[in-house]
Amino acid sequence: MIERPDAVNWSTLKAMRDSPKHYRYGLEHPREDTEALLLGRLTHAMIYEPQAVEVRYVREPNFHRGMNDDSARAKGYDGGKQAAAAWADTRQAVPADLWMRATDMAAALNSDPIAGPLVRGGYAEQLVTWTDSATGIECRGRVDHVNGCLSDLKTTRSIAPRLFASQAATLGYHAQLAYYADGLAANGIVLVEPPALVVVENVAPYDVAVLELDDDTLAAGRRVYRRCLDRLAECRAADCWPGVSSGERSRLVLPTWAADQPDETLTLAGEPITF
Repeated sequence: MIERPDAVNWSTLKAMRDSPKHYRYGLEHPREDTEALLLGRLTHAMIYEPQAVEVRYVREPNFHRGMNDDSARAKGYDGGKQAAAAWADTRQAVPADLWMRATDMAAALNSDPIAGPLVRGGYAEQLVTWTDSATGIECRGRVDHVNGCLSDLKTTRSIAPRLFASQAATLGYHAQLAYYADGLAANGIVLVEPPALVVVENVAPYDVAVLELDDDTLAAGRRVYRRCLDRLAECRAADCWPGVSSGERSRLVLPTWAADQPDETLTLAGEPITF
């Protein structure tokens, strides 16, 4: 499949959940790199493209930039401030501690009896392109892994069920999997198992979980990405990219947990005050 220059991917489309203005800004201003993003990319490469790791990345020597070279080496470092200033490499440098974390995360994934089979064999890092039949928008997605099951690797601070479920909903992981699943179906690729998130913690003990998405969750994700695509089609047709408020006043609606709180009573100088 050929990548189309105007095709829409989920990483940018998801900003349409906020507003068309946020979507356009994201297209024109790629997000800044962070340690978490670098850790995620390196872990993905170690899992799905191990042959490319040394081509793209280099483990940064353990310099102590507050010491001269001789003193630093005497204490077990690879060098001091002089060696650090002279060191250069065309590949992306990864701090030693981050490299070790990625290595441990990859080992945890590969050794896990449930996750392991979902990150090995099959087809990894596959570009999928298709035309959305409802809007005519050209779509694309880089699918982490397909082997009878569509799976997507996520790194996170915690896989505690309630915490990660909230994160998944906020970041639209269910919409991303629905988007990819429909893209594969548009290319005639049939999945025999439910799509799944393969999740690994990015801190020790690097726990691993495989979370399947049932039909209801996929349907909810499909509604999310469909609203994004439909809104994008409208904005392209009108060449209008409004923000969240669309230039109008709106009403503040409190969340249920706040709106349903009973009155609180404060006692001041022996007199109750209700608010």
